[in-house]
Amino acid sequence: MRRWLLAGVLLAGTAAAAVPEDESPEDESYVGRPLLALVSYPNLPSLLRQVSGGQQGAMARAVRFDGPGLELTAGRYLNSYACAPKGCAEDGVFLAYDTEEGRIFLMLVREGSMVIQVPPRRAPWPDVLEARVAAFGAAPGSLTYAPPP
Repeated sequence: MRRWLLAGVLLAGTAAAAVPEDESPEDESYVGRPLLALVSYPNLPSLLRQVSGGQQGAMARAVRFDGPGLELTAGRYLNSYACAPKGCAEDGVFLAYDTEEGRIFLMLVREGSMVIQVPPRRAPWPDVLEARVAAFGAAPGSLTYAPPP
């Protein structure tokens, strides 16, 4: 049931923005749009369902919170975050998608606890995302960065 809820909530209102999987969207067309728009990016909904596990409902709510518009960092990472009114450290989500490698970088904070972090804690994140993650303000101190491949 939760899987269908996540799929429905993530895709509701984004159908007009959806792009057929055999066509590549213009990454720049996402810049400035809310985080919710990113979940319509080809292949991303299925990746999010896989990694969100039992947190699909929380993820579906979090991508609808307010936050800054999407940025395209280093020409390949579409990214943004969204936070509940009480703050990102209490309830929020950071999501980045590597449009070249098809990888996601995700943090979901729920009730003050990090409930999802992809990749896991010991795997480095692209260093070009460091400033944006810092602005999110809820990243664990153990997060490491390295140049993208």
